[in-house]
Amino acid sequence: MGHTFEAAELSLRLFGPIALDVDGSPAATVRSRCADRVLGYLVVQGRPVSRSLVADTIWPKTSSSESLRQSISTLRRALGSHAWRLGCDNGTLSFDSAGADVDLADFYRLSAGDDLDGMVKALEISRNPLLDGSDEPWVLKARSDVRRRRQEVAHRAAHAAAAAGRGELARDLLARHISMTPALEHGWHDLMAMYVEDGDRAAAIGLYNKYCERRKSHDGIGPSPAMVELFGRARATPAGDDEASPPAWPEAPTVGGAVPLTSNLYIERHVDAGFAEALARRESIVRLQGPRQTGKSSILARGLQRARGLGSATFVVEFGRLAEADLGSMDALCRRLAAIIAAQHEEEVDPTETWLEALGAGLNLERFVLRRVVAPRAEPVVIAIDDVDRLFGRPFADEFFALLRSWHESRAKDPVRPWDRLTLALVLATDARLYLRNINHSPFNVGRRVAVEDLRPAEIDEMVRRHGVDLGGGEDQRRFHEMVGGSAYFACRTLQAMAEQGWSVEEVCVHAGRDDGPLAGPLRDIYAKLAGDAELSGAVRRVLAGQGCGDDELSRLRSGGVLLGEPESPRFRNAAIRRYLEDHL
Repeated sequence: MGHTFEAAELSLRLFGPIALDVDGSPAATVRSRCADRVLGYLVVQGRPVSRSLVADTIWPKTSSSESLRQSISTLRRALGSHAWRLGCDNGTLSFDSAGADVDLADFYRLSAGDDLDGMVKALEISRNPLLDGSDEPWVLKARSDVRRRRQEVAHRAAHAAAAAGRGELARDLLARHISMTPALEHGWHDLMAMYVEDGDRAAAIGLYNKYCERRKSHDGIGPSPAMVELFGRARATPAGDDEASPPAWPEAPTVGGAVPLTSNLYIERHVDAGFAEALARRESIVRLQGPRQTGKSSILARGLQRARGLGSATFVVEFGRLAEADLGSMDALCRRLAAIIAAQHEEEVDPTETWLEALGAGLNLERFVLRRVVAPRAEPVVIAIDDVDRLFGRPFADEFFALLRSWHESRAKDPVRPWDRLTLALVLATDARLYLRNINHSPFNVGRRVAVEDLRPAEIDEMVRRHGVDLGGGEDQRRFHEMVGGSAYFACRTLQAMAEQGWSVEEVCVHAGRDDGPLAGPLRDIYAKLAGDAELSGAVRRVLAGQGCGDDELSRLRSGGVLLGEPESPRFRNAAIRRYLEDHL
């Protein structure tokens, strides 16, 4: 049931297209879109605003004082006997809504109270977008404020309904809360807890599976411990002969990729805290950099989860998953990035709506990110780009990275726009200096660099313990460390093989370097990259012969997870890599 205006001297509707009724009759402001925008802006601000700010906001390209004067005259005529409400004093403009029926004022008044029916009415009043049809930055900001209030009110009203014994309404309100903010877990948790409390096992498990599916597809992570605990309670609930559905995320961890947040096998390191702290400080650019297979994706997933817990909105782009066509040109890449970010947006947005061919790809992407992703929010925004290395060597790489650098510099050069709320988290393995013509026009020498290194021996030993494998200490422990080095990926694969096959350390060392062994996949990947690069394969042969290698060669081989050390005394990352390359290269 929609909100209706009672008979009043002046009624103003801002949810949906703007509509003004004066003394029971529609006003003619709809004939002047500029006058409507001025009226809407003044009501949204709710305070006196300087005339220059109004002109700059409504006519950003011209700041036309003449257009503002004409709009004020139009508004006065439309308001008729209520023209007094439009205040023009000391160079400011304001609108006095006292005693008028204004839906936006009703929404904020009702949503601020604790009355259940009032909160439900506030949600009903605001069911349509604020100032529908407008996408100006000030409108998007006001719409974002309303959205956050709606989210909070839906959650608070749900608990009020539950306390009043109105379970059906409580569940409906929590479902609305989830639809408005699916990235926040507490709505999912509270609704699932209600289902469990009511003994509705099917509904609880169905909701859990939807929650897990969204977490996996949007964030690449598994369910939280609290949700896993609720799932266990749901499965334990008696439900006749029905079989409980399995969890959407497998409880057994898989090898490779980001380790699920709920996995007890993950070894947290100092770098986890450093990365999360850089995001919390809202650095303009945070570079998470380290060799291949050092756990960067897992660190990224945990850092973003902590950022979300602090209220940040997060978006993730994985260059490793892009098709070659997406990397064929600057235009193709920018369009794909905008589409990926739009797909993760909590509200449906279409980047093509604001895409102007005359602006070019980079400016169009910038315009979309600033207007549709950052500006409508009051909270910080983190855009993470994983596998940035994949762009190195492309003809337009310098142009794209110069665009990201310009966003960093805009914090100081363009403080009027909300650049300070945007953080770029770039994940890479390769030294960008080897591929870019001018590092000073890139994001790779500014912001905060967070270095990711291999696990230390004590951390590898803790991983062994958590896998339930007994190395026996002494020589076997030394051989295991030598074989896997500090690579969590190699260690995890090896430990899994030992658990599945019942192998001893000696047996797994025999199998590790074989083409059908537990490390065959990553070892073949390393060999394939070297075999296609004569310069790097030659450098590896020299290292195998006990010689050194060049700085650039070592940098590329270190990034690829092959070598460690210094140019004059390089060493292989672990014995498994050395043994495999000795046999195949």
